Amino acid sequence: RPLRPGRVALGGGLYAEDEDAEQAVDWAELSEKFEELFATLSSPLADIISDVERGRVRKNAELGLHAIIELAQAEVHRLLTVGDFEMALDGAKKTLHFTQTLFSSNCEELIRSQMLLARCFYHMGKFRKAEEFFSLANWRLLKLGEDLFHIRVELHTGYGLLFVQLQLVDKGVFGVVTECVLSESIAWSSRSVDSGAVLPPR
Repeated sequence: RPLRPGRVALGGGLYAEDEDAEQAVDWAELSEKFEELFATLSSPLADIISDVERGRVRKNAELGLHAIIELAQAEVHRLLTVGDFEMALDGAKKTLHFTQTLFSSNCEELIRSQMLLARCFYHMGKFRKAEEFFSLANWRLLKLGEDLFHIRVELHTGYGLLFVQLQLVDKGVFGVVTECVLSESIAWSSRSVDSGAVLPPR
């Protein structure tokens, strides 16, 4: 499950201090920890003689960087939920920076960060910027070539709402209808697997 926002603590990663904490993330501290861990991951670690120990240090740094990105994404989701859109937008920009720094190639984490930023722009009423990042996320999803249905559903939902705001009603309806079709497809697949029924041909 997603990490809950809380105080940063290192132990192979970043973890919330308390399961029930709703404490806001300190973005300055999070950025500092990210830069520190990324420097460790990128450095030759010449002072460590053992190859095994160097591997362990790099693995821990990598786990910490992944945890920072997960924590940052969770915090942006929380800020969007409570309606703090300006803070969410600032956090989403930092989250995308973390993701682009760690991942040099296309990946699911990068798509999620771009979609989060698009959602923030949407809620701020910056619809053209939202369209830009939804389009980038869609392009990356197509390039990735994986059947990430839930991301595709979320992406098409965002597109649908966005195009309604842009008064492109036909495209908006298309996005919402596509979401419904995909959702029904996922539900049908689950029912069919549970019941042992034969799936319809694609």
